[in-house]
Amino acid sequence: MQRSRRRLNCFIFSLFFFASGIKAQQGYSGNDVLDCNYPMKAAPSPSYLYTCSEPRQHSCHAFLIYKSRQDYNSTETISHLLRSDSSELARINNVSNPYIFPTNKEVIVPVNCSCLGQYYYQAITFYVIASDDTYYSLANDQYQGLSSCSALMGENLYDAENLSGGLKLLVPLRCACPTRNQSRDGVKYLLTYSINENDTIPDISERFNVSVKESLAANGFTDHEAVIYPNTTLLIPLQSEPPSSQTIILEPIVYAPPPVSTLTVNGEPKSSKKKLHFGLGAGVASLAVLCLLSLLLRRCHRKKMGRIKGNIRSTPTKHILDAMCGIDRVLKVFDVDELKAATKDFSSECRIQGSVFGGMVAGTMVAIKRVSRDVSKEVNILYKLNHFNLISLGGISTGDQHCYLVYEYMKNGCLRDWLRDPSRSGLWNWTLRVQIATDVANGLDYLHNFSYPPYVHKDIKTSNVLLDTNMRAKITNFSLATSSDGGKRGPI
Repeated sequence: MQRSRRRLNCFIFSLFFFASGIKAQQGYSGNDVLDCNYPMKAAPSPSYLYTCSEPRQHSCHAFLIYKSRQDYNSTETISHLLRSDSSELARINNVSNPYIFPTNKEVIVPVNCSCLGQYYYQAITFYVIASDDTYYSLANDQYQGLSSCSALMGENLYDAENLSGGLKLLVPLRCACPTRNQSRDGVKYLLTYSINENDTIPDISERFNVSVKESLAANGFTDHEAVIYPNTTLLIPLQSEPPSSQTIILEPIVYAPPPVSTLTVNGEPKSSKKKLHFGLGAGVASLAVLCLLSLLLRRCHRKKMGRIKGNIRSTPTKHILDAMCGIDRVLKVFDVDELKAATKDFSSECRIQGSVFGGMVAGTMVAIKRVSRDVSKEVNILYKLNHFNLISLGGISTGDQHCYLVYEYMKNGCLRDWLRDPSRSGLWNWTLRVQIATDVANGLDYLHNFSYPPYVHKDIKTSNVLLDTNMRAKITNFSLATSSDGGKRGPI
């Protein structure tokens, strides 16, 4: 049985690979990548993401360059932002783990790059937005051009005008795998480099010990005088892993201030001098008052946030707190009363199945699972293994002897119910069956081959396969999942 499943998975993946588009060479996007309205056309475009180059090439190891900043300046925070392994990130940058990088230091980030759709390579990460975030600011500020505004809009259901704080977005990162010709020439990796102001292709090539000709060819240029733009990306072909010695700390660009007119005091009447001194004194006093107010407001805000965090932390168990450590930007902590109101106090009317209930929370339909066991392991797994074909955990709550896990809502329920219902048999066609099988196989392939360490679900059955509005399948219930790394059980 297990052998036949493997054959089915191999057959499905073969079909999937051969259906992918073929493109021999990547192209440079130019300023089109900054256009949020750039369409995802039938013809692949580097302005969206880099295109899949080989039909059989499903994934590869790739590298990104990310410049450390105040809120993302350590091995842990950068690996969290870009879904990289922190120990591998530390190794490739020749630093300890954890480690805090200087501001504006170029950090090499190893990622798994996959051809997940018909056209585009991407390394998937997730981000919970703040109230003032936009698709454009996320792509070009937070992710420094390593994603694109149009790709963010294409991969998420939320309209650009209706983004609000707390929404969890899928972020496709720009990466690519070597073409067959590049591999033949000895290229093993492609590094996605986010271009800075005053960068040139010869300078970048020299720094990474690559010929200008190779860099031009890797990005589809034919002209040695090619023009490149800040906040866009170049692909650097590498024959070995990039050493940390090739990265630099970028100096901030300082623009000359406008000339200031000089005040001539000598020879002026005393009244003018008094007015000048009075004006300077008033300005200094005003500045001091503003600074004092700013300090007071910041102190009040910190006290308020401390009380809020204290209230949140006083509720969950120690196990849940341990699981949530370091992921407060991703998992939302819900109030139990809010979940009770959404499910009419967990009435049978709102029951989906067993201990899972459905309800509207903050205008969004969600599935709420009520459990009385320790769920810290499952929380850690679902947080770290975010993937389209794995169920998404959006939040958590604890209280009245129970824990509550808030999942994305899967409108079409579980696969088992569809298979058992004779009235639905007419809806099953081979296209739909192969799509569902492919989704499950993709989810398992990710667990087995692209998580670190590899993970085994151990409870794959039709009741643990859920179907969304478009009949796309997602694997759920990770309570029995184990790490295949040394046979130890626990979260990744």
